[in-house]
Amino acid sequence: MLNWIPGLKSEGRLEGALHNVEAAVKALGTQWFAADHEARLACGQLVIEAIQKLIPNYDLSRNLYSQFFFFGNQQSTTDLEEGLKWFSETAVTTKDENPPLFIAMGSIGQLFSLYAINAAAKSEKTRQASGTLYTTHSRTVNDMIQYVLYHRAFQS
Repeated sequence: MLNWIPGLKSEGRLEGALHNVEAAVKALGTQWFAADHEARLACGQLVIEAIQKLIPNYDLSRNLYSQFFFFGNQQSTTDLEEGLKWFSETAVTTKDENPPLFIAMGSIGQLFSLYAINAAAKSEKTRQASGTLYTTHSRTVNDMIQYVLYHRAFQS
């Protein structure tokens, strides 16, 4: 949840939180790339549905990076905390039972975390590191979306 962000008084603690998110993002990315076709389709579809509920005017033809960033800028801290909490809790409860749902919800939850860390960071080094990770992670989430769109095009 984002409520841990104000408790991070020093940049060192904020960098520690960033390293935790980086590890989670790497693990989710590994699971995504190792998933079979059916799991990837399910995961991508779940991401699309969740993103379209978060961002009703989400444009599937555009990159997620700027759309989620704009969405985050329009939200209150409380709304962002609730979003992170919901996605994170959903991911944790589905980890063993539904891997595609775990990957999808965990991936969106980490977008919230990275947005929050970047917003709270004072040091340019931490901001750059969180921004780079946000960019990389949003590309992975974009890959999930594009995977579904690509396969939909061939089914039509």
